[in-house]
Amino acid sequence: MKTKSRSSLRDDVRKAVSDARHGPATWYERLAPEHRAELDAIKAEWAAGELGSRKKTLARALAENMRVRGISEVGTQGVLTWLEKA
Repeated sequence: MKTKSRSSLRDDVRKAVSDARHGPATWYERLAPEHRAELDAIKAEWAAGELGSRKKTLARALAENMRVRGISEVGTQGVLTWLEKA
């Protein structure tokens, strides 16, 4: 069966390859959008120096508060890794 495509085979393959994900989603990617927005704001405040300079203290506080609120079970190390990403 022949179908008419609006884009070329090359374009379709390039898009499929570029969109491909490997491995499971990260804890951050699994969060609800409203929680991601709040975490992004906290990360921006930390980067601006508004939350002190102790990254591990912030990571520990975020992990604990997310666990208590039922948002995520991520640990301190996972939050540290996320904070270090640009």
